[in-house]
Amino acid sequence: MNKVVKNIVLICLIVFAVSYAAAYFLGRSQPNQSLSNQANSPTTTSRATPSPTTSPAQNDSSAATTVTKTYAASEVAQHNSANDCWLIISGKVYNLTNYLYSHPGSASAILPYCGADGTTGYSTKDQRRASPHSSYADSLLPDYYMGDIK
Repeated sequence: MNKVVKNIVLICLIVFAVSYAAAYFLGRSQPNQSLSNQANSPTTTSRATPSPTTSPAQNDSSAATTVTKTYAASEVAQHNSANDCWLIISGKVYNLTNYLYSHPGSASAILPYCGADGTTGYSTKDQRRASPHSSYADSLLPDYYMGDIK
């Protein structure tokens, strides 16, 4: 009986260790898991949160609009490293710092565009065939969206 209890405890510990390790490593690759780069940057603000506003013509007080933060290209240009990587795609600003090393094509595919307009690079990811990113890649962008270019 004592051996059975030891085996059960051992199995429980192994399951716990594996699930903890999986949660740790999966959590590190999640978008916006850590926004410390944004919080520590004096020129950065957090994402704009929706603020309920209604126009005088609206009678429904439940309607809300989203306030979008805008950035100057010169402000984006200051975020041009692997530790602080913002880029512009189609007039929108994205903070890809936390995504760089999760990118299937490696960080080196994104790094040249940090602090710059990466629209062409994004829309022609495969330079030989000029193929665009997948719809899955498009679906990831909103997780990194910060605002629009002025």
